[in-house]
Amino acid sequence: MQRNKTLAVGHITRVRHPQSGNDIHLPFETPQLFPTAPTGINIATFSVQTHRFFPHPYRLAPTMAELTRPRFSSFPLLPLELRRQIWELSIEPREVVIGGNKYRDHGRQPTPPPALLHVCAESRSCVQRFYTKCSMGNHRNPSVPLQYYWINFDIDSLYTMDYHFKDFSPINLIRRLTLVSNDSEFFYRAYFFPHAWEAKALETLTVIDQEGGPADRWFLDWADVMEDLYFRCDSAHFYTKIVYRDLVLTPDNWLKIDRQWRRKEWGPEMEENPHLYGPDDAVSEDDDDPRDSRYRPGWHHSEDCNCPQKKARP
Repeated sequence: MQRNKTLAVGHITRVRHPQSGNDIHLPFETPQLFPTAPTGINIATFSVQTHRFFPHPYRLAPTMAELTRPRFSSFPLLPLELRRQIWELSIEPREVVIGGNKYRDHGRQPTPPPALLHVCAESRSCVQRFYTKCSMGNHRNPSVPLQYYWINFDIDSLYTMDYHFKDFSPINLIRRLTLVSNDSEFFYRAYFFPHAWEAKALETLTVIDQEGGPADRWFLDWADVMEDLYFRCDSAHFYTKIVYRDLVLTPDNWLKIDRQWRRKEWGPEMEENPHLYGPDDAVSEDDDDPRDSRYRPGWHHSEDCNCPQKKARP
């Protein structure tokens, strides 16, 4: 079969048609590695794997962005050890969205697999060991097929609805987790807490509160959650942030915010009707005082603890 002549122009291969004399430009990075075009075929794209040409009806020449984009054409010529290092250094942290779609749940599409797993066989073999294949079912409809996700738990964070949390596997490998919640009570009793202690590797938990409420009291139900997590000897091993708009509740400020609100709301009532309240009803003026009112009984001690606060309340 007669072959066309090819000319290398920078990073572009120019194939000259033998009949029309027109030039067809191909955006090859290493034109010297590929064969020239068979006679009479109008081409614009090329398959490296099969060395076959395919017609492209829309674009016969590279765009200006392709012409000016920095290119490194010698990557296949590098030693294998160096190419492996480059693939591994290309791994980037991601926020992996689990479940949902743009019309329901948190309004975001599930995250696709990492691109490095699909560049080529070499890239996949290099980076696959950093990722764990995870699954998520549907406890409300077990017949729904499992969804699968590739996650690098060392650097990736997970983002999902709170009611999807217990359907995810493996929970014990999660380090960074963001849960969107529409109901603090269901979050507390059904979705997160029954399975929280299975997340042994969890470092940070961020809860996005979509339930909302008045800005001066939205945190009241979440303060109960923080109490069970941190107002105790055996406090949670992870750090929790509860976010509502631009307001944030953390282990460092929840008790202060909660007591300031109760002093403001309950203080005048207690002063006007002292006969209706006992000593235990007063809210401590000290934000770090483990003793508290009957509404929030106080520090939770573990059975085998021997800390000073254990005798703080009779």
